[in-house]
Amino acid sequence: MSAAAIKSFKQHAALAREAIQPARGQPPSFVLNYGTDTSSAITAAISVGGIRMTSDDRGRVSRIQPATISVRVALLPSWAQPFDSLAGSAKVVTAGKTFKISGVANHGETLTLTCLRWPDDADA
Repeated sequence: MSAAAIKSFKQHAALAREAIQPARGQPPSFVLNYGTDTSSAITAAISVGGIRMTSDDRGRVSRIQPATISVRVALLPSWAQPFDSLAGSAKVVTAGKTFKISGVANHGETLTLTCLRWPDDADA
């Protein structure tokens, strides 16, 4: 196995260790943080993608992890409205990992939150 292949294998193994899994026997849930308000745990369908490398227009490379949360609007606290204001301002915490909400799509009775996490940032 070449040195590059070994390095790639080690990187993939490190990324797999950071995978987010709900606690055994518990439904997937998240906590919504918006300003000074914090919700209780909210049950939702949560899909967390793998960590991938990305670069910005200045050539800086960082790791990023996407997540999509589909939640019933009735389960969200009233202070979270209007829901469009959550994008860019609110964060969700699931399985001990914090994601920043980057997009919100309202589908009537359900809301889809598109979230991102930067594992290398301490305050992400």
